[in-house]
Amino acid sequence: MTSTPLVPRSVTLRNVTRVFSPATPAVAGVSLHVDPGALLAMVGRSGAGKTTLLRLIAGLDYADAGSIHLGADDITDLPARQRGLGVVFQQYALFQHLNVFENIAFPLRVRHRPRAEIARRVDELLALMQLDGFAARRVAQLSGGQAQRVALARALAPRPSVLLLDEPFGALDTQVRHELRRWLAALHDELHVTTILITHDQDEAFDLADQIAVLRDGHLEQIGAPADLLTHPATPFVEAFLSPSARTNARSHARRLASRR
Repeated sequence: MTSTPLVPRSVTLRNVTRVFSPATPAVAGVSLHVDPGALLAMVGRSGAGKTTLLRLIAGLDYADAGSIHLGADDITDLPARQRGLGVVFQQYALFQHLNVFENIAFPLRVRHRPRAEIARRVDELLALMQLDGFAARRVAQLSGGQAQRVALARALAPRPSVLLLDEPFGALDTQVRHELRRWLAALHDELHVTTILITHDQDEAFDLADQIAVLRDGHLEQIGAPADLLTHPATPFVEAFLSPSARTNARSHARRLASRR
């Protein structure tokens, strides 16, 4: 892969709360920290508050209380376009009327970057995403895995300091999902962009993440390294929630981390 210079920043949440219904807040006083260049996976059952939390970080929704920090900067009240974050959702919303090149170039064009710079950046990302030769391809001609890589390339085009992924592989079949999981692990090892991943797949979380945050009914039950969650679960819920296959992937992930040192 070609190395792409990104400047990762930390993400810090301090007592963040979002209330849609007073009886059941979607996010209730969540505090956590993600180191620059780390990959945090957020897991929990449906309705745990994962996507709401990601939307608050992205600036697509606003907290009722608490603060959100990017490095030393308080971004709690900043609009999404000023946060400098890359976001990829499960429904990756590629522009059907644009080809692959123009989809990736779009965030650079809206920032009025010079044509030559855009061409260089798109070519670099196509190589990074293993999509050489796909520049002129229409979106309708892409497989699910290829489309997801184009969506990731578009998110990375403006060199974000943080990448937010909301169930990015959820719509893909099992084989493609496993292939992209391995590819994303290699990509993150190379770029070291701070990444927050939401997933319902515990195996995915334990295979990819440096840290895992377990959410339940809007509350943060525990955050820690995969091995720590398995050996020292903070609550009975965390202990019961973690699956046997996640334990196997935690051991595999620990070996991968050791090999990087």
